[in-house]
Amino acid sequence: MTIQNSTRRQLLKAAIAAPVLTIPAVAVAAPADAELRRLWTGYLAAMRLYDETRIPLEAADRAMMADPELPSVRSGESFRRKFDRLSEKHGRTALWERWSAAGSAVREIVDVIRATPAESLFGIGVKLNAMEGDPDPEDFETAVHSAVDDIERLTGNAFTVPWPAA
Repeated sequence: MTIQNSTRRQLLKAAIAAPVLTIPAVAVAAPADAELRRLWTGYLAAMRLYDETRIPLEAADRAMMADPELPSVRSGESFRRKFDRLSEKHGRTALWERWSAAGSAVREIVDVIRATPAESLFGIGVKLNAMEGDPDPEDFETAVHSAVDDIERLTGNAFTVPWPAA
């Protein structure tokens, strides 16, 4: 007796589905790195806002620096008062506050990304790529260490290099 094609397909589907049925529903419902995927989406939105607020700020900076009222001697209290007044005049103060708030939001997301364990290469990629617009070298070092910790945890390998004693 031969099995019909539709029956074979049904048996194959049942064979594939059987092991899945024994896995808890939560594990099946959550894709790998679900939290890092959510954070990555937030990071991209925060970086978009950061860049969008930077462009008009730079234009206001250029306009302010070209203003003939800006003193050539750029120190002292007199300069600070004129700088603040011109900053208001050209709209730079409000733009700087928006840009600064956007940068703070990016830094907050980056901190959460670094603290969230990665479950796959996607998560490790998020951790390595989540950097604010103008990161410090320390930020890169921290991101790399965070990703290496995840790689070691996921693979069971330690990447410690035994350096010879001096």
